[in-house]
Amino acid sequence: MTKILVPIAMLLLALLGVPPVYADSCSAAAALNASTPKAPDADSHYMFVADTVNNRVLVFTLDANKKVSGNTPRYVLGQPDFDHCAAGTSRSAMSHPSALAVDSAGKRLFVADEQNNRVLVFSTADLRNGLPAANVLGQVDFTSRAVAATLSGMDRPRGVAFDPGHNRLFVVAANVNAGNDTRVLLFDASHISDGMSAAGILGPPDAVLQLPGRPTKPAPGERDSPPVPYGTSPSF
Repeated sequence: MTKILVPIAMLLLALLGVPPVYADSCSAAAALNASTPKAPDADSHYMFVADTVNNRVLVFTLDANKKVSGNTPRYVLGQPDFDHCAAGTSRSAMSHPSALAVDSAGKRLFVADEQNNRVLVFSTADLRNGLPAANVLGQVDFTSRAVAATLSGMDRPRGVAFDPGHNRLFVVAANVNAGNDTRVLLFDASHISDGMSAAGILGPPDAVLQLPGRPTKPAPGERDSPPVPYGTSPSF
């Protein structure tokens, strides 16, 4: 009877929008084998795994063939150790990390800390358990988690990508000012400071690229000229 009730309870929780709590919620092996965001750093021989429901990022070692060597992670980020899974808002805590990106040359890890409405930037040069983040984007400090759709604010970032050729970071987030439509923030990652503004924003397909110093929307009867086609990246 218990085996039948457990999946039914999990289904009800999912329908209510409550994430289920699994018996092995802190299992590193379960996170590695699940379909979760992963970001390999072959140069440093690490594989970063977003253990989303456990509010942490696991760091596994890669062997000479760039394969994960075993199911035991070497480090954990977002938690002080492997026995804790609670969400938090601080320099060394996370809440629902949903995406990862690696800057191998710069030895940096970017984590979309979704429910804290921010992106955490870690230095991978000296990894250890509970490593504090070096910088934060989307918030003015490490204890804030406000929602904002501005050049320096975020709403539930769910995707990150790093462009090593141009040293740019792309962050995919919702847009509370446009019915939660998606927008993409472009950051100049050559120098990152806490709460810095994005260099540009890509909006919906009918929007133009918005840059600092230009109006968010054209005045009635006018159009931002010249418009930048959707999908075009700015030069900075």
